[in-house]
Amino acid sequence: MVDVDTNINVGDLYLFGTALVQCVNASHNRPLEAGETVGKTYQFVCKEPGKATLVNGNYGANDKATFERFANFFGNNAKGNPPYGHHLQKVQIATIVNNRECDQTEIGLKSVVFKKVNGFANVESQPNAATLAEFEDDRQPFSLGRVTTFQTRYSFFKIECRPVNTANSTEFVDISSGQVFAVKGNSPQPQYNTIRITHPKRRQYEFRIKPVPGSIVVKDFIGGGEHTSNPLQLLGQGGLKTVHSNTSLGEFNISYTGVEERLHVDKASNGEFKFSSIAPSEVLTSGIVTGFTETANAPVPLDLLYDLVAEELDYDEDTRDLRYGVFNQRSKSQRSRRNLCALERSPS
Repeated sequence: MVDVDTNINVGDLYLFGTALVQCVNASHNRPLEAGETVGKTYQFVCKEPGKATLVNGNYGANDKATFERFANFFGNNAKGNPPYGHHLQKVQIATIVNNRECDQTEIGLKSVVFKKVNGFANVESQPNAATLAEFEDDRQPFSLGRVTTFQTRYSFFKIECRPVNTANSTEFVDISSGQVFAVKGNSPQPQYNTIRITHPKRRQYEFRIKPVPGSIVVKDFIGGGEHTSNPLQLLGQGGLKTVHSNTSLGEFNISYTGVEERLHVDKASNGEFKFSSIAPSEVLTSGIVTGFTETANAPVPLDLLYDLVAEELDYDEDTRDLRYGVFNQRSKSQRSRRNLCALERSPS
């Protein structure tokens, strides 16, 4: 709650799905502190309509209506995970205004796009169940390593426009022709790109660069494979590309340097968050002894207890590893008693 309270301020703009909303009121002005059980209520007003999905925080496991609604909007991947959908995110919108009539507008973009992960568990090194059982049987501790790295991120946006000297209530028109522009990065190094917009006629325009939520990109542009998704307009290295857009204001041509890129699940995911592919293995925890061998070993069940039955005994007090002597074995579950033969092991 403390983080939410820090990031929501009265007067700020936010995106909920593609809808632009503004926080206009909070139930009280006192900052929340850690450990508080009484939260705060915020009131938002929709400034520009869009598409979004609302979920009751008290939905249940059998709330089929909620699951079906998410599946209809996002696809079956979200059917069992309603939080997969839209979230409130703070937004900043860039506005560019022509100060005189012109035929073209050139916009320069500086982008810093990356994600740094500090000390995240190296889930790729997760061993299989049999290996973990061996560590447990040997009373050996096990922990995953830690990863600190820069990860690949995408920043998505679209371009909107309206004529200058019109009423403030005049809505912006999307001139991206249904496309989404993107900048890709994996380091804190700034990237510089240029977008050139050719006007339908010589006139002053007001342009707006509006962010697009990643959840919308997942829904509309990311497919299951390399050839099943819609292309994104990726700015950066590449050739000269042009997007032609027919709108109610006329035809706009948006030119940039980059490529059309098709995103799919593997390309849009970071490997550091993927568990290693572990083949299932069977671990025996009970059964009847069928034989003994001098060339193999097996884990000792963890529920065994031992009673001292001979005075001459040599064992490791920390690990309970028997080097010489005789133990009388009894099981917690069966409470049966068996005699273990004397063992003699050369010290390591």
